[in-house]
Amino acid sequence: MKKRVGVFLAAAVVVAGGAWFVKHEATNVVATKVSQEISTPAGQASVHKILQSKQVQSQLSKGNSSGQEFKTQEQAIQFAASKLSPSEMAQLANGYAHPDSLSAEQKAKLEQELLSKFTPQQLAAMAKTFGY
Repeated sequence: MKKRVGVFLAAAVVVAGGAWFVKHEATNVVATKVSQEISTPAGQASVHKILQSKQVQSQLSKGNSSGQEFKTQEQAIQFAASKLSPSEMAQLANGYAHPDSLSAEQKAKLEQELLSKFTPQQLAAMAKTFGY
């Protein structure tokens, strides 16, 4: 009986470790891809458009970046990606790749869900990193 419990616990640790590794690697891949996209002129325009939206501006007005700082845009992206689940990252990537596939209501809902993952201070620090 003790052996079975030990085997079960060992299997649970392996599965949990594997899940963490997969999420970690997915986060790195997404962050790298987003960094490459954002470095293009079209990507920069998209970031500035997002930062100018009413919902983001509302959140930015609530906080400053004190206590949180990112040295590079890639660090800010890595931080943001770490706050999102794999399904949220996939939904965001799909919305970015196919912007016309979402209605204005769906875009607003997605944006609100994503913004709810961050404090105003975190948003301000990320915006500062992107020169906004």
